[in-house]
Amino acid sequence: MKKENINEDFVETKLIEWLEKNGWKISNKSKKKNEGGIDIRGYRHGRTIWIEAKGDRKRYHQAVHDSFTSAIGQILYRMKEDQKYRYYGIAIPASWENVWKRKIKEMEYAWKQLRLRIYLVHKNGKIEMKNYRKMLK
Repeated sequence: MKKENINEDFVETKLIEWLEKNGWKISNKSKKKNEGGIDIRGYRHGRTIWIEAKGDRKRYHQAVHDSFTSAIGQILYRMKEDQKYRYYGIAIPASWENVWKRKIKEMEYAWKQLRLRIYLVHKNGKIEMKNYRKMLK
C-alpha cells in the first residue's frame, strides 16, 4: 500500500468539485474545519447525499484502518428511517481501496444492507465512484 499524502481537506475539495460538475448542489460548503456534522451534504432532483470524508495522517497505516470503522460509525449515526431518498457515501484516498475492500468483504451482509457509495480520490484529483456491489468484487 503506497502512501499518497492525500489529506481529508484534499479529498473533500476534489469531491465537492466533482459533485458540482455532476449537478449536485452542495449545501454545507461553508462548514468550518473541526465543525461537527457530515462532511459533505448535497442535493439534486429531490435526493440528498451525505458523504463522510477521510484522508491520510502522519500514522498512515493507522489512518487507513481506523478510518474504516470511524466513517461507518459516523454514517450509521446519521442514518434515519424516514430518509429513503438519501444516499450515503464515504470518500477516501484511492490508495486505500484494496485494504477497504478486504474489510468490506469481511462484513458482506452488513455492507449489502448499508448500500454505501465509496468515492476514491486520486492524487491527480480524479474521482471514481463505486457502489457497494463493486466494493464486494
